[in-house]
Amino acid sequence: MKATWIIYILAWLIPIALVVLYLADIIKPMPSQADEMLVYMLSITTVALSLLTAWLAMKMFALKPIKTKLDTLKGKEKEASVQMLNRVRILAILMVVVLDFAAYYITGSTSPLYLAAILGVALIFCWPQTTEN
Repeated sequence: MKATWIIYILAWLIPIALVVLYLADIIKPMPSQADEMLVYMLSITTVALSLLTAWLAMKMFALKPIKTKLDTLKGKEKEASVQMLNRVRILAILMVVVLDFAAYYITGSTSPLYLAAILGVALIFCWPQTTEN
């Protein structure tokens, strides 16, 4: 459970660090001479990945195959599986948030920042849980 909490806290600290580095002008967006096709593809990719990841992360424990498998497990096996699923959904959100920030730095468009904010809201609902919750 301790490792899950560390990952959860890092999932908040890494995006905050990226914002602080940007505001301190340590990370600068690329010049806005990006190819239009690249901007379009990054925009579509970040929208699809962000929304799909947010939905899956929040619904992970309600998905029928996962719920069925967890119902068959008992004791330490169930606790280990729940913790692994917690880590997977937190790390998935973190990876897509970092991708959103990268897309923002490459394209200069603000839509990836809104998507990162949506994932931040989803991360609130991905509070690490135990089998007792």
